[in-house]
Amino acid sequence: MTTPFTGNTYPYNENYFFSIERQIGKDSLLSLGYVGSQAHHLLLVYSANPGNPALCLALSKPSAVAPGTST
Repeated sequence: MTTPFTGNTYPYNENYFFSIERQIGKDSLLSLGYVGSQAHHLLLVYSANPGNPALCLALSKPSAVAPGTST
């Protein structure tokens, strides 16, 4: 029986919210706020069969394909 790899980390997100309001004078209000977020240990997904745009564009030229085949 094999044991699971213990070095794995879980992805998580941290959100920050902060605000302050102060009254300035009789009819004025000062409001200050900050919103932020950070993500850690996100998963990366790689395509098993990525396309090649340069190859696709090259094959649209008649000189880039074998004689008698379509572009």
